Amino acid sequence: MRYRAVFFSIAVLALAWVAQGQATQPTTEPIEPTTPKGALKSLALALDAGDRERIRSLMYAASPAEQKMVDATSEFAASIADLKHTMARRFGESASLIAMGESSDALPNRLAAIDSAEQKVNGDLAVINLSAAMPRDSMSLVRAGGYWKISISQQLKDEGLTPQQVDEKMATVSSQSKILKDLTAEVTAGKYLTAADVASALRGKMSGSHEPTPAAPAAP
Repeated sequence: MRYRAVFFSIAVLALAWVAQGQATQPTTEPIEPTTPKGALKSLALALDAGDRERIRSLMYAASPAEQKMVDATSEFAASIADLKHTMARRFGESASLIAMGESSDALPNRLAAIDSAEQKVNGDLAVINLSAAMPRDSMSLVRAGGYWKISISQQLKDEGLTPQQVDEKMATVSSQSKILKDLTAEVTAGKYLTAADVASALRGKMSGSHEPTPAAPAAP
């Protein structure tokens, strides 16, 4: 399931781009954000692990309002990872990846795509174009304290979002984070028979509907 639209709208494009597919096990050692591309690769690994604090640390907020954006989006991203990891533990990694429309090599592919992306650095500012075919798929970063981080201010400026639009998107993100957490709890409790049932329920809940799903048989 893809979440690009949500994150694109709130100007945290990197989260949408690397969260489209995640493996359940790390594929490389931690990467320090000492370069712009290193920051995005570090973010990809943090998303894969569902590491909320690491995700927060890789985004630069210049105001309390921007910090609220960071908190909301990092919670949402981590909630995605939590659900996927819970599904993998219950139904197996292969079945869970198929149900969510993903592949086991998604994370390595994301890291490789970051390596090959176009990068422009001007002092303490940088822009990375993640897709030549889609020029708006770009990330603005700033160097702070010796480390590169996603610049929330610049992303908002690039996307031209008004404060009202940001508030609306944040409300949507918070609502969907709750859906993800509730669904993860249901998976843990054994409510669903298969990974496909979970994916179906997620689509229904995210669209505002509640598709009926088969309940697991009661324990004897």
